[in-house]
Amino acid sequence: MFLSRGGLHRQPVFAVQFEVKADGAAPANSVLEPISQRTVRWVEEWYSARMSMDVDLQVRGGGTNPAPSHTIMIDRKDAEGGEQTWRLLWTYPDGKDESLLWQSQALLAISGNHAEFTFILRLTSRQFEIRRAGIKVRPPRIVREIVDAFPCYLGDLRLSTKPRTLGADDIHNFVRVSLRAEDRRLPVVAVSGDRVTGLPLLDPSLLASRSMASRPIHVHCHCARPSTSAGSPVRSDD
Repeated sequence: MFLSRGGLHRQPVFAVQFEVKADGAAPANSVLEPISQRTVRWVEEWYSARMSMDVDLQVRGGGTNPAPSHTIMIDRKDAEGGEQTWRLLWTYPDGKDESLLWQSQALLAISGNHAEFTFILRLTSRQFEIRRAGIKVRPPRIVREIVDAFPCYLGDLRLSTKPRTLGADDIHNFVRVSLRAEDRRLPVVAVSGDRVTGLPLLDPSLLASRSMASRPIHVHCHCARPSTSAGSPVRSDD
């Protein structure tokens, strides 16, 4: 990735959007409070861990500048028709290059029985320069936390931060339903196993967690013995 830096141009480097479903028969808006509180806590914990600062954010709205070049804006809107939106916009300088600013936007939109979570991470520059960015981005922790804590879907696909294990009997259905599906919108990563030990050639749980909450990771281990089987600056806002 190359950066054309200057004029506070905001370049998205990570984005995800998925549906969040409430548990059981609960209404869609029942996810608003726990998700907004979890997101606010994620930011507060970042300041505590990275800057040894106590930052107290108001989940229902407000703005603050906890440090130079740090801006946090939270707003909530409730429409007469029942629609609701909650948004957090957080900007702060890069830890090694203060000419770069990171901007995280979390948005939860609720309409009727549908709740949708969107997260966008942007990189902003304060001076003009063209160079190779040299930045690796992985999903912010808040995305993984929400996917782990709530039933999250992209279409009919239940999202997960954990790998799915495939046995030999699952391969035909895996190819037909997952790999060859005409409406598949996400990549699929298959991790093979060592033919002797049966163990995955890399850590599938780590790959699934870091690659993205919305990237399904399927693990199939080819084993030498039929009786042996086995089940995925770095920048994120961790």
